[in-house]
Formats: sequence, structure tokens, C-alpha cells
Amino acid sequence: VTDVDWRPRIYLSETEKRVAESQWDGTTAKRILVNISAGRPMRRWPDENFVALLRHLDKTAPDANVLVISAPDDRERASQIAKSGNATYAPTKALRDALALVATTDILVTPDTSLVHSASAFETPAVILFEKGKEMLWSGYKIPGRNVVNDDTTLATLPIEPVLAALDEVLQNTSSQLQRGSYENSDLSSRSHSHDTAAGAAGRNSPS
Repeated sequence: VTDVDWRPRIYLSETEKRVAESQWDGTTAKRILVNISAGRPMRRWPDENFVALLRHLDKTAPDANVLVISAPDDRERASQIAKSGNATYAPTKALRDALALVATTDILVTPDTSLVHSASAFETPAVILFEKGKEMLWSGYKIPGRNVVNDDTTLATLPIEPVLAALDEVLQNTSSQLQRGSYENSDLSSRSHSHDTAAGAAGRNSPS
């Protein structure tokens, strides 16, 4: 069946959207949301890599508004990463707070977590980090962005270089101040390996 739309749907209240907008301080600059948490150890990217990514953004996109989010148990870790990378930590007390930030950002950077499904729902461009063998099952559904796939079965060994390259490409191809939370689909969805930059199509998203 080719005419079925498998895109998940998430509906936010006006209050949830207003609270998320307040986290961005009403800025019209490009918004980048970086999630550092993942439910399983093999999906966790090292803290120093997140710091390097944030510092890269500080140099290459100095006008961007960069927020760092995490699961509640990772709040201290996320706060330190944000501070070290000259970004802002945005506390999210509940999952729906994080979903509202995904809906109001221009780009999401995240390991393979449930936030990928929210990016699919809101059609938010995303850079998604995958361990080997997981991309085809858990990739975002028809969203612009890049999948970065490690050659190992853990993200602990995923180097920083392919992630920065993917982020730079998405930054270049994503305009700010679009209708956030309802992006038009594009052909930017592709993949890169940590040691192989060949591109290909992203697969369907599934619940984690």
C-alpha cells in the first residue's frame, strides 16, 4: 500500500505552545534544539561530543538560538553540557514540554529516541544519530534532515565529524521562521555513515 500516510499526530494546546515559545525568548533567529538523553546506554553519545557540537554551532551559526534539553534524570548533565558549549539549558518537567519545543524549533539534533517520532509528527528537520542496524526501523517518517549511522552497535564510538557535516548541511538547507511544526517535506532526508558518506533514503518511523 503506497497511499497510506503513516505520519504520527500530536496535538498541542495553545498554552503548551505559548510556554515553548517563551523558552525561545521570542527570537526570530534560527532555532536549534539539542537533546542529549537516550533511554538505553548504547544510544548515548559522549558528553564531550555534545559540547564540541555546541561550540561548533557557536562559531558557525553565532546568531542561532540553541537550546539543550534532556530527560529529568539528566538535568545536571545537560546543564553542564549547555554551559560548556555556550548554549542554554531548557528544563522540561514533562514529555509534552519537550514535544512543544520540537514543534517550535527549526532543527532537532537527537540520538534515536521518542523525540524522533515527534519530529515526524511536526515535520521538523532533524539530525538523528543511530547505532548500526537501527536506522531502517526507527528513522523519522518523511522529514527533511540527515541520519548519521555509526558503524558500531553503540553511539559511544560515533565520531564528531560526520555529525557536524550533517548538521552543517541541514543548517544550510533549512530556513528559519517557516511554519514551525508543519514543514513541507523535501528531498533532504538522507543518511551518512561514520566512515561512509554515501546518501540514501530514510525509512519509516516506529514507536520506541
